[in-house]
Amino acid sequence: MADTTVKMKCLKPGVFYRHYNSTSLIVQLKKNTKLYFVGKCSIKILKGSVGVLGFELNSNTPLTNIYSPKGHSSLLYLKTKSTKFKNRTHALKYLNGDDEGIFQLDVLKEMEGAVFLMGGFENSWCDGLRTYAPDGISLMGRKPQAEWLGTCRRIPLARTLMQRIGFRFASDYQIQTKRVFEVPNEWRRVYRDPLENPHFELGLKIATFGGKGVGKSTFNRWIVNKFTGSLSSDITLFIDLDIGQPEFTPPGVISLFYIDREILGPNFTHIRQPVKSIYIGTISVAESVKTYINGMKELKKYIDGDTKSVNCDFVINTMGYCQGLGVDLAVEAIKIFRPNIVVQIGINNERRCYPFDLTQENVSGYDPVVLNTDHTDWEIELPHYNFPLKHSFFRIQSICDSEEGERNQNQWGFSSKDLRDTLIVSYFAAEINHGVLKAEPKMISLDEVVIGATGLGRTLNYEHVLQAINGNLVALCKTPCRNSTFDNRLYHLEIGKVVDFVGYGIVRSIDLPEKKLHIITPLSKELLETCTNYVVNASNIGLPSMIFGDKPLLDNHEDPYIVNAINGVPGNKLHAPSKRGFAPKKIEHRSLGVQIL
Repeated sequence: MADTTVKMKCLKPGVFYRHYNSTSLIVQLKKNTKLYFVGKCSIKILKGSVGVLGFELNSNTPLTNIYSPKGHSSLLYLKTKSTKFKNRTHALKYLNGDDEGIFQLDVLKEMEGAVFLMGGFENSWCDGLRTYAPDGISLMGRKPQAEWLGTCRRIPLARTLMQRIGFRFASDYQIQTKRVFEVPNEWRRVYRDPLENPHFELGLKIATFGGKGVGKSTFNRWIVNKFTGSLSSDITLFIDLDIGQPEFTPPGVISLFYIDREILGPNFTHIRQPVKSIYIGTISVAESVKTYINGMKELKKYIDGDTKSVNCDFVINTMGYCQGLGVDLAVEAIKIFRPNIVVQIGINNERRCYPFDLTQENVSGYDPVVLNTDHTDWEIELPHYNFPLKHSFFRIQSICDSEEGERNQNQWGFSSKDLRDTLIVSYFAAEINHGVLKAEPKMISLDEVVIGATGLGRTLNYEHVLQAINGNLVALCKTPCRNSTFDNRLYHLEIGKVVDFVGYGIVRSIDLPEKKLHIITPLSKELLETCTNYVVNASNIGLPSMIFGDKPLLDNHEDPYIVNAINGVPGNKLHAPSKRGFAPKKIEHRSLGVQIL
């Protein structure tokens, strides 16, 4: 390089890098240059600033993890935003890790463009996701070698980075042939125009609508990052109404979140605990329409009663269901949550588009085609429901290719089921990274919980219900009212009844003598004891089959569940958990001498 005294390898014009220490590289990105990458990495800015997915990282930003997994979503890029050398103290702190001791402040000052450390990272969550998620190795990459980049001072070749550190720079061929992230000018207009309008009310309230795979989630992440990086907004209220592929939770729930930091990756990379969540219990809203609508109403009531949400920017994530019942539910969502901006993402495929623009005139005059909801008592609970709508409407074109709408899978090659399974695995990944058998379960007393399910027949007895949840996914909720209880230990969840969701768990075993449920869950023991006394069978959501199948990445793997022995013949392993349309076999657990089901 001509402009510094440090020898750097040129990746392409404007992009230079070299070995920094055993786990990271130092990267120089000249002005107006983009660097696409594949994999997962941590970024620490030493000089200047770079933008990624609408958020600006600078020298004051702490070490930040970014995910750009192959085959799952659009490849992300880093782009220079500023080249100024501002925070010398932070830079000096991180420069102390240089193996060769050549990157000093005076050298850094003379380097053109933005300069940052780009390293790999590994943790138990990465291991669990790599082992259990569908095509987990593509998402996380293979586990880096023990020596990582090693201690040699040679500048590593770009093609060896994925194997040794967990990410690699995207080649020109990948950029031309893969889906890559770009920010259309229409997106900038949605964010900029209301802010430049002096008559626009305080607080942007954006609801995003569109069919499956048109880019709603990517747009929502970008707009949340714009809010997070702005000086006018400390937090963003995120309302997630997508029960199939939500942004921050496993499927089957609708939720509220207060977001106070950037979102830099697909949904499975940032699972978090909601401030309020309603259990719907299915991935198909057509099976639980009344519960879904009542759940939206409960979330709105919570927002109206929470002072933290006053003048807070908020973003609404919606389902990709844009025909028939989906149109009715979109109109209901607009009337309930009253956004002041509606963004509708269109694509050249009628099946993935709404039949009309969701303008305030069209929504106000719309008569439901499928829904027959009684709103007579809503004026008390939601006094603004029947008020005239006042929202600005933006119609933007999807950046996805229209031809992809003809495929049975989503535009990145992952089926909807694989995407849902990845979310569920991500939720439990840190707990089961060494295998289900080695996961430490938490104990819940059977005397302190009621167990329920939708459509629970009154002829079922308690033991049958325990057998149904054994080895299955369960929703851990707060106890609803008991007026539908027909057994002190059982609860019939009526259609339309909403319950507060706290988290999911896997019933590892049931200890009948001690009256204990052994549950694998990421929820803390304190949260379990104080907030959950209602366990709901979640077989409609289901566990990914990988949790029950072979694990070539695990040493000495044993199957956690086996079919009961019959007439003395040892049972075979259980190949799949129970799910819709599947009659679960009675199973037993490999255990340490405990009498269990």
